[in-house]
This record gives sequence, C-alpha cells and structure tokens, in this order.
Amino acid sequence: MARRSSDEPDAPQGPRDPRDPRYVIRVPLEEAPEETEVVPVRGGRTEAPEQRPASDYVIRAAEPPQQPARTEAPQQPAPVEPQDGTGLGDEAASAAPASARLRKSRRRHPADHPPRIPRRRLSRPVRWVLVLGSVVLLAGVAALVVVRTGLLDNPDPFAGRDLYVDPGSEAIKAVDAATDAATRDAFLTIADQPTAIWLTPEEYPAGEVGPYVAQVLADAEAGDTLPVFVVYGIPDRDCGQFSAGGTTVDGYETWVGEIATALEGTETPVVLEPDSISLAEQCGDVEGRLALVTTAGAVLTDVGATVYLDGGHSNWHSVQETAALLRQAGIADVHGFATNVSNYNDDASELAYAERLSAQLDGAPFVVDTGRNGNGSDGTWCNPPGAALGAPPLTLEAEGLDANLWVKPPGESDGTCGGGPVAGQWWPDRALSLVAGAR
Repeated sequence: MARRSSDEPDAPQGPRDPRDPRYVIRVPLEEAPEETEVVPVRGGRTEAPEQRPASDYVIRAAEPPQQPARTEAPQQPAPVEPQDGTGLGDEAASAAPASARLRKSRRRHPADHPPRIPRRRLSRPVRWVLVLGSVVLLAGVAALVVVRTGLLDNPDPFAGRDLYVDPGSEAIKAVDAATDAATRDAFLTIADQPTAIWLTPEEYPAGEVGPYVAQVLADAEAGDTLPVFVVYGIPDRDCGQFSAGGTTVDGYETWVGEIATALEGTETPVVLEPDSISLAEQCGDVEGRLALVTTAGAVLTDVGATVYLDGGHSNWHSVQETAALLRQAGIADVHGFATNVSNYNDDASELAYAERLSAQLDGAPFVVDTGRNGNGSDGTWCNPPGAALGAPPLTLEAEGLDANLWVKPPGESDGTCGGGPVAGQWWPDRALSLVAGAR
C-alpha cells in the first residue's frame, strides 16, 4: 500500500479501532459545506452524534466560499513547430514537396550560430609588407617561365602548326619534269613533304636574302603555315670540304642582320650553321668561330626567331664535348639545338643522344633531322648506299623534342662522293633510291 506522505505510516491491517487517531477523515476544501458541520474524528463512520460519544466528533465551521479568480481573454496557443521542420502537420508534411521541407530544415535559430569573432585589422606597414611579398612571389613564378636569356620561352613553336611546303623546291621541279608516272609519283613522295629552306650567301647574297625571306614568310602566312629556315653562310663553312664557302668575316654579320630584319616579329624556326660547332676544333680558331655563331644567334633571337644551334649527332663527339662547345657558342641565349642534320642516324639512337645532351644543357629543347634516316647509318655521312626516307615531319614524340623535321631536303647530294653531283644539287637517282628504300 503506497504511502500518502512521508510522515504518514501505513494503516494497520485487521479490524479498525474507531478511536484510533490515524483514521481522521480529511475533507477536501472544495467539498466543504457552507454551514457548520459535525465531523467524526475517528473511524470515518457517519452515525449521528447521539449514537456515539461526543469525543468522537468535532464541530468545524464552514469556510467562506472561494472567490472565483479573475479570468482574462483566452490567448491563442503558440503553434508548436512539428519535429519534421516543415511547418506543416504530420499528414501535410508527408505530402509537401521535398524542396519545401529542405528549405525549412535549413533555417537555423539565431542562437544556433556561433558568435562572430571580430577580425583583427592589420597595421598599414604589415599590409604593405604582404602586398610587396605577393608581388615578389608573382615575379618569381614569372621567372620560371623565362628562358635563360630573360626572354619569354617559346614552349614549342611547332605546336598546332602546319609546315610550309616550298612551291619552288627542287623536288617540285623534278615532278614537273618527270616523263613517266612511276618517276613522277616517286618524286611527289618527297615534294609533298615540308622541308627546310636553306639560305646560303652563294644563292642569296646580301641585298637579296632579306627580300627572299620576306617573300617566303608572306607566302607561308597566306597559307597559315610555318616555314623553317637554315642559315648556312659562316666563313670557311665546312673547313674546305664538299660544302666549302660562306661569307667573309666582315660580311657575315651584315648578311645575318638582313635575315633577322626580315624575320622580325616572328617565331620562325631557324637552324643555325649546321656542322659549324662540331667542326670548330677541326677548322681551327675555335674562339673566333664560336664567337660568330654566338653573335648570329643573338641577332636572330633578339628579333623573335626561334634559333636552334647545331648539336652534331650521335656518331660524332661525346655528349660532354658537344655540350661544352654549345655553351661556348651561346646555347644559353637561344631556344635550343638541332641534331642529325644532313646525317643518317636512326631515330632511337639520335633521340637518346639528344635527350642526354639536353640534360647537360638545363633541359634545352631540340629538333632532329629524320629526312634520310629510315634505314639508319652505316657510318658513312656522304651519299651512303641503302639509305631511305625517314619519319615524316612532326610525327615523332620524345622528351625535349620540339619536332622531327626534314632539314636536309631528300634527293639533294651530299657532295661528289659516290658518283654524286656537287653538294646541294638535286640528284634524281638518289631521290629514287631513297623512296625505294622507304617502301
């Protein structure tokens, strides 16, 4: 039996004693009568007083009735926000669009937001230091994309470009002069490919070389193509061998300057003086020869041309020797270097050599001549038998390689060796054998 309060012991079990004070009847106040009332003290029995001793009763005066509390106009209860956060009832919420429930669920009470911490304003000197530091940082990043000369580096002048096909090449002339279809088709195999345009003082002397270069550039621009030039006129050009000749020392800078003027404002690729650097020690006066190359490279680079110095080939000097010569010739001030020009080394050998040389030159980019290396080299550089056309221009990819090119036009003789005509002259039999070897 549960207790009524903490000071009220449980009533004893068994028959009740009417005189036991624990059986006082408590009458709730709201049920009190208006008149005086005789209330039994013990036992809770309701017999009349005359039937019981007077000691069993107590007379209690009636309490005045309670005044009713003042009532106010009823207030509308505040709406209870449903737990689902939609502002709708359970049934309506389930039918509400998901977007509505989502919008409601994103509402937050202001108390839910953490207090805002006021930001500390930096002093003026500190702000200036930060600004200057940012400028220095941006300048440092810009310096990373600047070539060793301080000019913006051309990442790859051949990217996204088509090369210029010279409409006046010896191969085109041979196609026009062919008397049978087989010969004509063979010559077209060479004539259809873009080859470099060689500038020599014998064919294009000072006063003529500038206008000729300007005309080629105009033709190339009209066809949205990119020409490649070879500057080949240094004094004592190949030290008295099959391509002997060139300008005088005094006339070299003038001749190169005229070419540079025509190229100004372009990024036209220029292969500068094939064999000149690798032949420097053999020709004597190494310092004087390399100084001429350095000057020519600077003059052409200053007008925007993309200059490649001659880097020999994989069957000539060691990588270390060639790297030392290229540094002395000003490789740091031009775009890169060229290898295998007018030679026959296979692609794998030449690319491996060029990559090692590039590593010695701070990652300088390079181009490789693949015009006649389809069957590789037998060690002979002048009109070797069994040679074949190599990979068409712009078809090879390798680390550091800007492009593979046909620098030496296939079909032109290397010299009077092997029964050939003078160097640079079209040799029909040689052209036919190169095409046949490639097939």
